[in-house]
Amino acid sequence: MKLADWHAFRSQGRIDEETLAFVRKQFTVPEIIEIGCYFAMVTGFQKFNSVFQIEYGCPLPHPPETAAGS
Repeated sequence: MKLADWHAFRSQGRIDEETLAFVRKQFTVPEIIEIGCYFAMVTGFQKFNSVFQIEYGCPLPHPPETAAGS
């Protein structure tokens, strides 16, 4: 989750050393590359959708409102 958070919200061209050390303890180099490619693809699609104002064709229904204290 830490890597996903960094990629989606704090990407400034380089990952900080603390996060990179943490990721290297958890994953192999091929796994890190695969995860990075996945994040790049997903965030790229989101940027594309935002730029062209593309809405999802099948929105999820909102959960029903609950009364306070229920």
